[in-house]
Amino acid sequence: MLMRELDGLRKHRRARLDALDIPKSTYYDWRRKYARHGINGLAMNNKGKRTWNRLTVAERAKVLQMARQHPELSCRLLSVKITDDTSFSISPVSVYRIASRTRLSGALMRRFITMPGRRIPRLKT
Repeated sequence: MLMRELDGLRKHRRARLDALDIPKSTYYDWRRKYARHGINGLAMNNKGKRTWNRLTVAERAKVLQMARQHPELSCRLLSVKITDDTSFSISPVSVYRIASRTRLSGALMRRFITMPGRRIPRLKT
């Protein structure tokens, strides 16, 4: 087993990890998992870890709910309201992306903050 071999190498452990192209942090993660859960701990995958900046499904649903409750707000004001009223923060661009993916357009999309000199044509309603 690789971990036993590396544990036996006190002085040359780092060189052996470099030769195997294994980061030192990965090796110590493996040791920690092995110490806690045994051999089965090494087989556990990390697919359950959440990316730190990704919105959850519940957070996306909350954005859509608040967009439907407050159709008069622009993406910027809606992101401020969400940040103030809920436990997560979101940028105006993310509000726009979520709204455009669900075709929650109309006034919210037309009031999106545009770059100076760029115009969004008004839709006839």
